Amino acid sequence: QPIRRILVAVKNPEGKAPAAVIKAGQLARALGADVELFHAIVTPLYIDSYTVRNGNLRDRERHMKAGRLAGLHAMAERLQRHSIDVSAAAEWDFPSYEAIVRRASEIQADLIVADLHAGSHVAARMLHLTDWELLRLSTKPVLLVKTKSRYQQPVVLAALDPTHARSKAAGLDNEILSAASRVTDVLHGTLHAVHACIPAPASVWPTISTGAGSRSRSA
Repeated sequence: QPIRRILVAVKNPEGKAPAAVIKAGQLARALGADVELFHAIVTPLYIDSYTVRNGNLRDRERHMKAGRLAGLHAMAERLQRHSIDVSAAAEWDFPSYEAIVRRASEIQADLIVADLHAGSHVAARMLHLTDWELLRLSTKPVLLVKTKSRYQQPVVLAALDPTHARSKAAGLDNEILSAASRVTDVLHGTLHAVHACIPAPASVWPTISTGAGSRSRSA
């Protein structure tokens, strides 16, 4: 389906605009889509005797949330200069990858954009890295961004599996091609479709007769 709303997961709203925000903005402008910058607040707040006596836990929550929202709004303003409809949201939720999936469902996002985890993905599932978990859990398409460089007539690679191995849905290839074609068109790129297959070992190849030493018979 067309991409009308993009959810951008922002890990650190108080820093510079990450690659995900920059490239999501470029895509949104090309697609005519809306953008929401979302940050899941996972920082724990510890309750001590002073907090209980003074009842200022709510104040600390509001102060922290306001700071995160201020950073998101600053990033949003940069995108709004390019006539992009941008909103910002920060919510207390945990873990962050589940919060992102829940938010995407809540606002009916058509695409989730997030930054690729810096460094290696050794034991990603055991560490519950956000980008890995998004790919595993999200029912929405996910775009992981690695660099801030803008798309310049990109080459888009659509990886297909016409054999539908491991019970893949029969229509999945068509969905992949449709999404890849849409992105390729709006970014004025080039689309390539590829299917990689593992060659069968020589032991299962059919025996090929060379005809050596054979005799012909005539009826």
